[in-house]
Amino acid sequence: MGSSPVVTSKSVGKLLRRRREALGLSLRQVAQRSGGRGEGIPASTLVRIEQGKLDPGVRRLNVLLRLYELDPEHVADLVELESLAVESPVGELTDLIERGKQFWREGNVPHALACVFAVREHAANDPGQRLERQRATLHFAVFARDLGKTRLARKLLDDLLCEPPDPSLVIGALILASSLWNHAGSKVVAWAMIAQAKALLDPTDALRGARVAHQEAKLLLDEDRVEEASRALDAAMRNYAAAGEPHDAMNARLLRIAVIERSAGPRAAIAWARKTVAEADRLGMGRQKASARIELGRLLAAAGRNAEAADELRRALAAGALLEDPRVVAEAREMLARVERDEP
Repeated sequence: MGSSPVVTSKSVGKLLRRRREALGLSLRQVAQRSGGRGEGIPASTLVRIEQGKLDPGVRRLNVLLRLYELDPEHVADLVELESLAVESPVGELTDLIERGKQFWREGNVPHALACVFAVREHAANDPGQRLERQRATLHFAVFARDLGKTRLARKLLDDLLCEPPDPSLVIGALILASSLWNHAGSKVVAWAMIAQAKALLDPTDALRGARVAHQEAKLLLDEDRVEEASRALDAAMRNYAAAGEPHDAMNARLLRIAVIERSAGPRAAIAWARKTVAEADRLGMGRQKASARIELGRLLAAAGRNAEAADELRRALAAGALLEDPRVVAEAREMLARVERDEP
């Protein structure tokens, strides 16, 4: 009985070639250095591996990953992408970052991931490029979290925190880490991350101060410490106003709906949600308006006003489709399905 042929990976071959070239290594140099690692790989063999014509095998691949300082999980993800028939993009770092952001906004996860991996492969030979790549990694992690890809978001963030990140990115990375660990169920780590972010704050930095207070409010609300959450949210809104950051301020206003629901009851929360829909509409913030409609729909359904709830959720669903926002669409569709099942 014949044996099955070994399936080679062109994506991994391209990754190894691009990484070698980014590090400024010749085939001869890699061959020499691999010998020092106990698994010499001739230059002719390296060429075939890079062309995707030869499977390197576990031992050779391990040597190359260590030589090139590549993450084995990155290689596994790349092979998975290859199975989805997604080509690894090439280009300048700035172009890859912009394409990646656009794919995330569109909810095109496979192509967004391909850009993420391509950005991670860049060796970043000067401080400016390094900062650009790190800033993009943080943005990509936020996009991944917002699309529900929390495992990927944590992986990207863990890699960034271990580099370590540029000082200008540390507080933002810690705030995101707090959000992700809270989602994972570890309140202790979530609080530790936000406490460290708070300790590093410049008192004159209104925007970062607002974001730290905003995340604190979320953690406090999760622990049903409603009065403390309300005070933290007040601080966040004041700082957002001082920083001139209306979109984040609107997101804080959205969180206020849940705070009012627990402190003043559903009627007051419904009134605030309606005002939030109107305010988001006035400011032209389509995503926040759709999110406010989802919250309004949830509150109306909880009050037994299913027809009104369904109307708000259908509006949110239509807005999400128009905005091409997969998170809004998924939330609105899921909640609408529950409401429609309960409608008389």
